[in-house]
Amino acid sequence: MADEMTQAALKQRMSDAEAAGWEALVAELDRIPPDRIDAPGAGPDDWTVRDVVFHLAVWADEAAAQLAAVRNGTYRATDIDTDARNAEYLRAGRSLDAAAALARLERARARLLAQWSALSELSPPAVEWFGEDGTEHYVEHLAELRAFADEVGSPKRPGAALRRAAIMDAEREGWEEIDAVIGSISPGELERAGVTPDGWTVKDTMWHVAMWWRDFVDTVPRFADPAFDPDDEDAEETDAINRRWFEESRELALDVVRKRWTDARAEGVAAFAAMPDPPRTAERWFVECGPTHYEKHLIDLRAFGQGDGELPGSSRGPV
Repeated sequence: MADEMTQAALKQRMSDAEAAGWEALVAELDRIPPDRIDAPGAGPDDWTVRDVVFHLAVWADEAAAQLAAVRNGTYRATDIDTDARNAEYLRAGRSLDAAAALARLERARARLLAQWSALSELSPPAVEWFGEDGTEHYVEHLAELRAFADEVGSPKRPGAALRRAAIMDAEREGWEEIDAVIGSISPGELERAGVTPDGWTVKDTMWHVAMWWRDFVDTVPRFADPAFDPDDEDAEETDAINRRWFEESRELALDVVRKRWTDARAEGVAAFAAMPDPPRTAERWFVECGPTHYEKHLIDLRAFGQGDGELPGSSRGPV
């Protein structure tokens, strides 16, 4: 029990550090005008902001893949030529526009957080990959981004609208992926237990995701209060909410759940899009209910859809 508590404390501490590092990174990105994103000077060797963003994204994706290997028991330590990889990624990133690079970063971070959340125990490789390609990587590039923002930027957040559009692109891509995975599962399997170790069905998962979107819509008016934090609920409260929605889904017809699945997401996206200048609390909650939440459940849904019976972990809600 002591080891479990120590691991839980370490995981929470590292999660909190990643979130703080991400917020610092976002604050600097928002200060940079869109017309300066492709100007040199934001990173090493005259990298642009777009170069830095794509660089962070591909390494976060690499870390997510390595965490998945740790979780599945297939991880093998290998030597990586970091300089060669960085040169390759730099070339690849320059084929994208800034909006695509920002969306790639949002999705990569969502994958990283989902794989980190799904780990049942922390091994040294998992801690190393999450730390080095999350928090530490943000910090590594933060000073040059801040200096660049000081030179060309503004405290009025001229880059926030472009980044917000990238968040919505990341949500749309994630939604298309999770909806396609669910669509690939035969109708007869949608109500069979086994998606998670505690007995969820695909239908339960659909209702659960939809209800968190409905919660987002209901919460929108409260985001105007600077003191409001949707994450104030503790783990026990969140578990109770998820349990209530789980029981609700068991009483509903599949067609009812299907409709709520699509309608609630559409309402959530529309509510976010209608906000003229969402505060960071609203952006964070949108990402939690959308890209990050999809990635958490895609872990289990993919395993269930493949029929391998190996359930590496359960992901239950935007916590």
